[in-house]
Amino acid sequence: MQNVLLDSEIPDSSEIVAIEFGIPNTNKRVDFILTGLDKANQHNAVIVELKRWSKVEPSPYVDQLLEAEIIDVQTRFSHGQRVVHASLPASMVIRSLALNFNANVHEIPIHLESCAYLHNYVPPEDDPIEQHYFQSLLDESPVFYRSDVKKLRKFIKVHPYRDAKQTLYYIDNGVIRPSKSLQDALSAMLRGKGSSFS
Repeated sequence: MQNVLLDSEIPDSSEIVAIEFGIPNTNKRVDFILTGLDKANQHNAVIVELKRWSKVEPSPYVDQLLEAEIIDVQTRFSHGQRVVHASLPASMVIRSLALNFNANVHEIPIHLESCAYLHNYVPPEDDPIEQHYFQSLLDESPVFYRSDVKKLRKFIKVHPYRDAKQTLYYIDNGVIRPSKSLQDALSAMLRGKGSSFS
C-alpha cells in the first residue's frame, strides 16, 4: 500500500491511515483504511482488504454453493482450502458500518467505499474471482491485482483527501444504534403482533 500511495496526485496530507483497525463493537477488522475530507468537505473512507493469495481456483459444486448463498473460491495459498471471495470481507465491513449500527456514518455523514487488493495474484485468462456470478459483489467492492497499482490509485483518487483525523475518530467513536430501517421493521412487527392479540 505504501507503493500504491506514492503518487503526486495523492497529497501527503491525505495519508490518514489505520492498519488492522478494529470496527467498534464487532469482531471485524479492516486491513487498511484511508480517511479524510474531499474538496466539498465531505468525510470519506476507503476500506482495503489485503490478500496474499497467489493462485485461486473455482470451488467444486459452484452451482450448489451459490444456491445456498455461499460465496467462496479455493486458494492455493491457503493449501487449497475454501475461503470467502476476496471482496466479501471489505463489503461486509461497509454493511456493518453503513447499513446497521454506526450512527456517525449516517449523521455526519461518512461516504464509504471498499475494495480488495490481491498484491501477489496474476489472474489467469478465465479468472475464478471475476466470474459472472460474483458481479454484484464486485460492483460493491472491486478487486485489484498485482499489476493493477495504477487502477487502485485511480480508485483511491476518486475521493481526493486532505487532513481530517476526525473522520477516523468519528468511525471509531460512533454511537451504536439500530439503523432507521431496522427500527421501522421492528416497530411494524410489534404493531402487527399487538393487533393480533387484541
